[in-house]
Parts: sequence; structure tokens; C-alpha cells
Amino acid sequence: MPLFEAPNQEVEELERLNDVNGLIELLQKGNVYTRREAAKALGELHAMQATESLIRALKDQDLVVRYWAAEGLGKIGDERATEPLTEALEYGNRDLVEAAKLALEEIRVKNGRLIRERSRFRHTATNRVS
Repeated sequence: MPLFEAPNQEVEELERLNDVNGLIELLQKGNVYTRREAAKALGELHAMQATESLIRALKDQDLVVRYWAAEGLGKIGDERATEPLTEALEYGNRDLVEAAKLALEEIRVKNGRLIRERSRFRHTATNRVS
């Protein structure tokens, strides 16, 4: 395995265009280097619609794909990733476990903030009606 990988121009172009569906396809069908970069790009785009694909990528045969999938799920913040990330804590290597822990914390913080914002909105809306 080379220590340095040249950037994948296809992934870079799809990320630049915010083509989440194209990146998901590469995550599912690309070679190992393409899958790595696609997983990373989906996280960078905070692509909520990629949540299920990134969850599946947590079981990719390549550790680096799994790492970027965990990190991306944290950036996205979708609670559906909580259980799969918790499972990754049990079977991952040290780097994956750390990425999964951080992702779970990001999800918790993002969703806690969302709950507080919804609560504040309800309170404000109730006050206006009264």
C-alpha cells in the first residue's frame, strides 16, 4: 500500500459539484482508494442522504474506509448512526474506535442542540399564541 495516494479527480469533481449521489455510487462500487476519498468527501459535505451508505461503509473491508465513514457520520449528525457506531467501538481497531467515539459525541451534541432549539421555538410560538 503506498504511503501517499494521488487525489482522485473524479471524487474531487463530484465533491466540488456537491454530487452526493455520485459520491455514494463511488463509495459503493469504487476501488479501495476511491471508496476512502468518497467516504471522506461525503462527511465533508455533511450529506444527510449519505447516512445509510456510510453506515454500511462501517463494515467495509478497508479500515481507512471505515474510519472516514465513522468521521463522516459524526459530521452529519444523524441519530440513525448511533447504534452502528456503538457496534464499531467493539470490533474496530484503536483509530476506528476513536473516530466512532468522537462521532457519537458529535451526534449527541448536535441532537441535543436541536432538541433545545425545538424547545425554544415551541416556547416562543406558545407565547405568541397566548
